[in-house]
Amino acid sequence: MEAFKVRLVNEQFDLQEKISKLKPFIESENFKKVDDSQQKLLKEQVEVMERYNDILVERLSLLGVN
Repeated sequence: MEAFKVRLVNEQFDLQEKISKLKPFIESENFKKVDDSQQKLLKEQVEVMERYNDILVERLSLLGVN
C-alpha cells in the first residue's frame, strides 16, 4: 500500500480510538463534574471529530482502501 494511504489509515484509526474514549466519558458521571463550558466544548469536539472521521472513511473508500 502506498505511504500516503498507510498514513491515512493510521490517522483514521487513531481518530476513531480517541472518539471511542471520549464518547463514553461524555456519557459518564465524571463528565458531570466538569465545568459547564468545558462540557459544551467537549460535546462540540466529539461532533467535529466524528465528522472528520466520516470524511477520512469516505476518502479511504474512494481510494479503494477498506
